[in-house]
Amino acid sequence: MSIVAHRSFDESTARPALRLLERRSRPAPTPVEQPPQHPIDRWLDRWLVRWIDGYFAWGDRLQHRHRMGSWQSLR
Repeated sequence: MSIVAHRSFDESTARPALRLLERRSRPAPTPVEQPPQHPIDRWLDRWLVRWIDGYFAWGDRLQHRHRMGSWQSLR
């Protein structure tokens, strides 16, 4: 039989009562000033996306031609 030691409960071992946290008002975050975007920047962004898309399409075309070429050799 095991003996479990325990402390007797008295005022010195009692935990303090929990207090609800008070909400403190914080100042609103200061907005970060964005530099005005030049129209050429938007054009460059679109151009870059289209170039990358075309690059992948070109790779797909090459892969398709390669596959079709290997099918031709099997006939």
